[in-house]
Amino acid sequence: MPTTMRGVGQRIATIRRARQMTQADLARAAYVSLATIKGIERGARSPSNDTLDSIAAALAVDPSHIIVGSTRTDSRVHAALPAISAAIAAYDIPTDDTARPLDELRQDVGRLVH
Repeated sequence: MPTTMRGVGQRIATIRRARQMTQADLARAAYVSLATIKGIERGARSPSNDTLDSIAAALAVDPSHIIVGSTRTDSRVHAALPAISAAIAAYDIPTDDTARPLDELRQDVGRLVH
């Protein structure tokens, strides 16, 4: 059994207990079967993204708190947002309509990347 599946299940169980919920309570709140919750908490089954989102919503936590080292697209995008925002904020929009030479634009991009 992969450690990641077991770890996700253990984190769900820990959060569920902290919320003083039974497995049946969580299953009802997340709109999934009790067997699904039991299988996930045991580490015998891996939740789909939709199931994970439902469980996280029922536990009132962000799904990233449940999965560590997530490769989910929304997690990667969320992690990249500060760098994207900084690049946008640092960009100086010229006030005139003259085109900037390509070499100058490359230098600007190089400064942002490094």
